[in-house]
Amino acid sequence: MRWATTVVAMLAGTAAAAEQVDISQAPIKQDIALTCTFTTECMDIDGCSATSYTVTIEGLAGGGTAEKMVVGAELISDVETATVTGTLTDEILRLNAFEATMPQQYTNTPDGARLTAHIASVPLAITYAGTCE
Repeated sequence: MRWATTVVAMLAGTAAAAEQVDISQAPIKQDIALTCTFTTECMDIDGCSATSYTVTIEGLAGGGTAEKMVVGAELISDVETATVTGTLTDEILRLNAFEATMPQQYTNTPDGARLTAHIASVPLAITYAGTCE
């Protein structure tokens, strides 16, 4: 997978200890495998409505502590498969897809998940709310 190339990992949890490594070489690793079901879709120009949108996230987190890790993954949907990078910090997963057809930001907490996509040509932002398992 493309995200498994070199990334900047904070192995000791401080900026001073950052060095370039492959996530798979981090001393602490965690597979990321989530299926997210989003049941609410909000468009910034039309308001919110019920939806049924599913994405899968597959990847790897790694770092010096289980509380702070970098993540490389793929966010897979019916629309596209986007390469995402981000962090897993204190049970909160944050991912960004900057090079996707629609730039996206994803956040998953123990209380729920949010996915926001931006369409520059319109311009339009769409936010999905749901849960991941």
